[in-house]
Amino acid sequence: MAGAVYDGLLDGVLELMVRKKEMAARIKSLTLEQAGFLAPEQAEKLLELVDKKQACIDEIGRIDGELQQLKEKAGVVDGVPEQEGVDRPVFQKRERIEKMRREIDLILREAWHLDEQNRRRLEAEFCRIKSGLKSLQAGRKTFTAYQGAAAPARGCFIDKKK
Repeated sequence: MAGAVYDGLLDGVLELMVRKKEMAARIKSLTLEQAGFLAPEQAEKLLELVDKKQACIDEIGRIDGELQQLKEKAGVVDGVPEQEGVDRPVFQKRERIEKMRREIDLILREAWHLDEQNRRRLEAEFCRIKSGLKSLQAGRKTFTAYQGAAAPARGCFIDKKK
């Protein structure tokens, strides 16, 4: 493969990796922001953040598709186009790509851990609400039991057979 074409592919990969890293950082930021909106009365804001996060995940999926297309245009080793006898600038670009891939993996792993913490807090909140509802239902049953059956309606009965 010609050096200029290969160099252009590396530039394309670098550009996509920068976009992917930005999206990964945005996902982590949104996940951190979600932690402040886990209370039931803030459900709308939480859902809004989830939608924004999903848009970032979708964008990463598109970027991965573009990266795959670039990989198919060149021989690829560990996500980095491979070429024999590379010069120093090309080698540096390949190193930057690999470093960026590791950074993206780290950011996404941190976001996943934050998301797990948020999920556990939501589960605890759900259990608290569920317990409160059970208590409310038990209170209603107790109230009904002490109040007794409803008094019969007043009226008279007329027998038409006689």
